[in-house]
Amino acid sequence: TMRIPRRTFDPEYRGMFIANVNRFLEPAADNLRRALLRLNYESRGIHLPPHFSLGKGTRLVLLANCDAKISDGLNLGDYNLLKVYDPSKIAFGEKFTTRRSCIFQLFGGHLVIGDNVFFNNHCSVTCMGRIEIGENTFFGESVKMYDHNHKHEFRESGLYAFPTDFKIGEIKIGRNCWVASNVTILSNVTIGDNVIVGAGCLVHKAVPSNTIVMRKEELIFKQAKP
Repeated sequence: TMRIPRRTFDPEYRGMFIANVNRFLEPAADNLRRALLRLNYESRGIHLPPHFSLGKGTRLVLLANCDAKISDGLNLGDYNLLKVYDPSKIAFGEKFTTRRSCIFQLFGGHLVIGDNVFFNNHCSVTCMGRIEIGENTFFGESVKMYDHNHKHEFRESGLYAFPTDFKIGEIKIGRNCWVASNVTILSNVTIGDNVIVGAGCLVHKAVPSNTIVMRKEELIFKQAKP
């Protein structure tokens, strides 16, 4: 009869045993997960680099063919979404990094992101034409980019905006830029190199290189009366 040591049933010992088993199995499970992800996306035209990280809940959804070039060091945070609706092109440079809940949507567009680009939480990029971002550029929280506008016309009954018909343009952002939180960048905007765009700006025209853009807004103080 085999004798089982009494310490096997000791809660502290059992916890140490489970921790050691998990420490052994977790790398193998992570490698298996990476291999399955690679096979899944390569079958759809996205070739993941040797070193990549996809956070919890992050999804790459391909509803159409995608010509994707993804360089090494891709690091997408938790609950990101990259969704391709129409045949599109993607080029991600080395060490492209995002934090939580960023959304990238392509409707037949061409999205080009340089090396060492960083997106903070809750950023959104919607690309129908072309959006290009230079190397070493980083974005604060909740930055939004749109390279298109709804077509519209005035009729006898009033303004009519076409829900699914767009005037498509492009956005180009240079190298070494800092785009702060809650900035919105609209279609046909070019931002040069070495630019700082202050928080809350609505950028609707070209910004030259070596420029700081600030939103002019007054704070009004009134004396509180009891």
